[in-house]
Amino acid sequence: MNMLFLKDGHKALIYHNVDEIDKGKGNKLSHENSNVDLVKVLTEKNSSTDASTLSIKEILRDLSSRNIHHVMVEGGPATAIQFLQHKLVDRAIFVRAPVTFIEPVPSGMSDEMIKEAGLTLLREEKCGDDTIEYWSKDGAPWPSIDGAFDDMLWPY
Repeated sequence: MNMLFLKDGHKALIYHNVDEIDKGKGNKLSHENSNVDLVKVLTEKNSSTDASTLSIKEILRDLSSRNIHHVMVEGGPATAIQFLQHKLVDRAIFVRAPVTFIEPVPSGMSDEMIKEAGLTLLREEKCGDDTIEYWSKDGAPWPSIDGAFDDMLWPY
């Protein structure tokens, strides 16, 4: 596996809950690259899926202890749902693609869930067949020079 992002000179944090990672490849990885920290965290039950997942709150506590107070989270619906359920999202960009599966896979996400997390839809635009939605918590400025949407800041 080619993991160039771990060799780009920037600090990388990898959160996990596997005892063996500290003894096996993970230990080798962190010793070969001093910019990689392996951080073991507890798991918690995801109320939507009843599956065990890494504790979002524990990860955020660790990031805060490292003086990291802003993060960009990229992932699928399961990841987004965890952050939304904990009301930990200030701003979100959702890309919705009109994809039809032979056997549909429900995302478990809805506009109602996003609104319950305290977010308001600011803007919606088309990009090809996809719809891009920009959501923000009330009072959370959009990252731009003056807090407003500036088309010059958005790569289309």
